Amino acid sequence: MDILSFDFSKLQFAKLAFTRVVDPENYYLVREGLVFSSSKREVNADINSQLVY
Repeated sequence: MDILSFDFSKLQFAKLAFTRVVDPENYYLVREGLVFSSSKREVNADINSQLVY
């Protein structure tokens, strides 16, 4: 994610990457790469909508 310049691009990447992540328990590290708290909330909401309980 560090090679992406804009937070919007990072957000889109974070949303897509979650479906391919090997270690979901450490996905918070990806969220830390986002700049804006609104982006972090959005990726959290997207991840929560994808989880199956």
